[in-house]
This record gives sequence, structure tokens and C-alpha cells, in this order.
Amino acid sequence: SAEYDIGRIASPAVIGQTVNALPPHSPHLIDARNRLVVDLAHSGLLLPLSPVSALVWAGGEILSYANAEQTGAARYELSDLRRGLFGTGNKVQGHVAGEDFVLLAPDNLMLLENDSLLALQNFQIFAQGIGDETPVATPITIAGLATLPRSPVHGRGQVDQQGTLRLSWIRLPR
Repeated sequence: SAEYDIGRIASPAVIGQTVNALPPHSPHLIDARNRLVVDLAHSGLLLPLSPVSALVWAGGEILSYANAEQTGAARYELSDLRRGLFGTGNKVQGHVAGEDFVLLAPDNLMLLENDSLLALQNFQIFAQGIGDETPVATPITIAGLATLPRSPVHGRGQVDQQGTLRLSWIRLPR
């Protein structure tokens, strides 16, 4: 196995854990009823309180929020959620408290080109914080969910005069 240094991120990742179990909700509607409460790893990390297009990853689901309220030194309550974004609609079910949480912001992410993704479908990522003497490794599998087409909706079937079944549908927008 070979090691490749694919680069460094500009700023520290904003990470933490969910405090509450987020109930299921349709990925097609804004979730104005439920709130996601998160504890960040420490009080030096900040979430945007009025995001323009903030995305977060919580327990395998990518979502965005319209409002955030800081309720403690490192605790935030996110509301008006858009759920199941970028191919993660199947993850809107079954959230539990204590899931990993990551702010997906340009400064703390690295975009890999598609060729890189294919070459590195299964790999280990190493991270080293200020207080870490050695890097910590974790295995990562890239599923490519965001590159899959959206699910079809509004399916229709019609049989023409020759008896041929014609199927049609539309795809949800990204």
C-alpha cells in the first residue's frame, strides 16, 4: 500500500456530536418542526448563525439549516432544516443522539477531482490536531452518493395504439 499526501485544509474542521435523536422527515420539505442540537468538540469552534448556504453532515445525512442559535459555550440548536441533500435522502430515518457532526465549509474541506475519487474509493485519512503527537487514522469509503442521479418521481405509464407501454417520469432537482 502506498501513501499519498493529497493536501491540507485551510482552517480546522468544525466537528462535534449530535445531542438529540433527529426524528424522520421528508427530504422534499423543509423541516420546520424538528431541531438538531449539537455539541461542538470545544468552545473555540463556531457555526455560522445565519448561514447563506451552510451544509452539515450528521450521522451520514447531509443537511442545511436556515437558523442556528448558540445555547451554550459549544452547543448549538439548528432549525428550519433541509434534509437528505446530495443523495443522502435514505439517511433521514433512524438518527440517534451521539452521532458524528461536521460542518461542510469550503475552508475546512478539500475537493477531490473525480479521477482521484475513483482511485481512492477505500483509503485511510490521517488527521493531526494541535495537541496530537502522532496523526490519528480512520478508514474511509467513498460511496459517490452525490454523483448518483436523483430518484425519479411522478411516474406515468401509457399504452399506445400499438400496445407499447411508454413510461415517463421527472427527476427531482438538486
